[in-house]
Parts: sequence; structure tokens; C-alpha cells
Amino acid sequence: MSDKLRAAVDVLLEELEGQQRQITETKNTINALLRRIGDQPMFEDTQAASGAGFKVRADEYYTKPLATAVTMFLKRRNQPASAQEILAGLEQGGFDFKGLGWKDNDRLRILSSSVAKNTKAFHKLPGGSAFGLVEWYDLKPQEEGESEQTLKPSAKAAAAGESPEAEGKSTGKEKSDK
Repeated sequence: MSDKLRAAVDVLLEELEGQQRQITETKNTINALLRRIGDQPMFEDTQAASGAGFKVRADEYYTKPLATAVTMFLKRRNQPASAQEILAGLEQGGFDFKGLGWKDNDRLRILSSSVAKNTKAFHKLPGGSAFGLVEWYDLKPQEEGESEQTLKPSAKAAAAGESPEAEGKSTGKEKSDK
């Protein structure tokens, strides 16, 4: 009889974790929208669910490239996560940081920087405390880190589907006569 009750408790705990994730996701969305209109976030406890919230196999991320492991973690979590949460999840899943040559006290800084630089896969949320997957958001190119101001002329032309030489556009290889 107690095995049946324990199984019921496990099922209910999984359901509760899903509900808590949905609440946290809703709070994060509200906070992001408030930040976008220039207001202060309404909820302070959105990072309180710092654990992965799900069971991770000890070898889940072992031998995976960093971007793949982070993507797997975020997809499984199904909500944005701080760099600390991502680090804890990858460590729990056996990601081999030592194989990358990352020292224990540098991991958080390097991970945060690596994820922030990979704007094709990851999006740093307003406020800078959490990362989500680009596929979760309807982003314009400049929000992904590639604004027209930061693109070289040849990249602008390529993004527009033109060759840089068309219409006298610079390739960026010419030297200035100044």
C-alpha cells in the first residue's frame, strides 16, 4: 500500500514542479514586459527556483559541446535560467569543464560570457540576469546583437542580399585616403 502512495506522491510532485515552472515563467514574462516599458520588475522571487526542477542523469551533458549542453538544459527546463542555474545544471549533468581547461573559480564567468556571445542560439533577457533560447522569442536582428550599426558594410550588403560591390558599396577592404 505504501508503494502505491509513494508513487502517487511522486506523480503529484512532478505535477507541482510543472506548475511552479509555469508560475515562474509567467512572473519572468511580466517582469520582462515591465522592464521593456521602463518600469521596475514586479516579482523579486523569480530566481528562487534555482534548482533544475527536474532530475538530470549524471552523464546527461558529458561529451556534449557547450552550446549543445546549454541548449539541452534550457529546453528541458523550458524557461530562462541565470548563468548560475545553467552552471549548476551542467555540473549536475556531468558536463566536462575540466576537459575545456576551465578552472573551478572561472567557470561562471566564462560560461556567462560564452552564452552571451552566442547570439544565434541564446538571448540575454532584459536586466541581464537570465538567458533563454532565441527560438523562444520573436526577435529582430538588432536585438540579437547584430544591429546595422555594428555590421560592416559588406555584412550589411550580405544581410540585404546584395553584393558589396553593387551600387558602389564599400567592401570594407579599401583604405581611407585621409
